[in-house]
Amino acid sequence: MLEPDPAERISAMSLLDLPYVKESLIICGSTLSGIKKVPVGTELLPFREGIDKLLEFMLLQVDLEEIQKISLKYLIYLLYEAEVLAASERIIPVLISILNYHADCLEVQAQVCRIFLMFAIKATEDSVEEGILFSENVISIILSIMASRHKCVELQQVLCNFLMLLSGSEAARILIGKAKGIQEIMTVLRIYMDNSHVCIPCCGALWSLVVTNENAQIARSENMLQTILQVLEKHIQNGDVVESASAALWVLSLQEPLNDEQLEDITLLLIEALDLHLRKEIIVKNICFALSSLIRLSELVAFRILVPEDHLDGLALIVQSYHIHFTDPEVVQDICMVFQEMVQYKDVVPELISQKLDVTLNAIKVKFASNEDIVTVLDSTLSKLQAAEAGAQNEDSRNTKDSI
Repeated sequence: MLEPDPAERISAMSLLDLPYVKESLIICGSTLSGIKKVPVGTELLPFREGIDKLLEFMLLQVDLEEIQKISLKYLIYLLYEAEVLAASERIIPVLISILNYHADCLEVQAQVCRIFLMFAIKATEDSVEEGILFSENVISIILSIMASRHKCVELQQVLCNFLMLLSGSEAARILIGKAKGIQEIMTVLRIYMDNSHVCIPCCGALWSLVVTNENAQIARSENMLQTILQVLEKHIQNGDVVESASAALWVLSLQEPLNDEQLEDITLLLIEALDLHLRKEIIVKNICFALSSLIRLSELVAFRILVPEDHLDGLALIVQSYHIHFTDPEVVQDICMVFQEMVQYKDVVPELISQKLDVTLNAIKVKFASNEDIVTVLDSTLSKLQAAEAGAQNEDSRNTKDSI
């Protein structure tokens, strides 16, 4: 529009083809938007009169679908203003009323759910975990829409992201579990397992939800572990999916009894994921958390890490991850915790000694000498290795004397 040469400057008519301009014209009720007939009442919509006037207008016209569509679009536009975004406690009751009147209108549901998601993002940024957004009423409405709109993938993506953010609240986690939210998320996850944009928030929500014992029991009954493994295997190249799925596996490993076959499958899959995403800190942390939990459950996991499978050496990968992330104390501590769990098994220690793990651990101890948390973990691990090594030397000495 600022191009001086009229021949090169975009025309006003060409601007009408831009999506942003089209949407703005619809909000303003302009015939230039391409809508032949402006709904009766649109001209009364209180543009630029503040959020309270708009909410009042929406309630007065609550039964008129077209009015609500335009009003909701305008509300979404207003939410980019900080003071309006902070007014969720006044806005949400109006949105609930609109949803109750227009339960059969997909467009209204989609617009309201977008607004809910924006409020949830704001609440997460402000560390808010209570209020009407986290109420049983909102949760039940969201799950109802989720169950009735399985074919609408874009809406499901919005809803799953909303539930993922909401599940950061302990109170909301309990309400979602009681309202059969875990079952509904699992249903959506299975329907859209090939869609990474749905898998990421689903796994993220499930990771937070199964922290509580009641929800963990639901997860077991829904065979959640197997589904998450399928997601991880299918999207193992996608770092964002691996991040959320590995976190879910970690929490499930704390809550669910696992047999040897499951332990082996999970361990091998995590090692493969670690190999593919060694440079992503959060993935390394999540996988180390998961491996530490699994090692605590069974010695089999420790040996699975030690014995190379398909050219993937688990121990070498974990050591390599240290060399990549040696400047991040949190990642280093999580890596050291894996080693700490491995040395709890007497038969594992000689193999760790033979691979000179003690050399790596001593180097870490020197580098992080001022970090008490890391040094404490390392001292515990090194003492086990040193005791085993001293015992092996004494045994060799006795055998030499006996032979003489």
